[in-house]
Amino acid sequence: MKDKQQDFVWNTREACRDLQNHFYSVSIKQNNIMPKEPLWMKKIKELEKNCTLFLNGQPSEVEWSPLYRAWNL
Repeated sequence: MKDKQQDFVWNTREACRDLQNHFYSVSIKQNNIMPKEPLWMKKIKELEKNCTLFLNGQPSEVEWSPLYRAWNL
């Protein structure tokens, strides 16, 4: 089970990196060297950081910002 969990977290981290690379590649192609980061990019960076901490054996260091708190429905 742990291998599947680590594979999932690793794949999630790689997807985050792909999304970041795509965002900045498109920005550069549009001559927008310093784009303003949208909220979703901040969430992706945080998710990537937490995945890395988890994969490095530091799950106690994982912190989630208010961006990830559930809405009161």
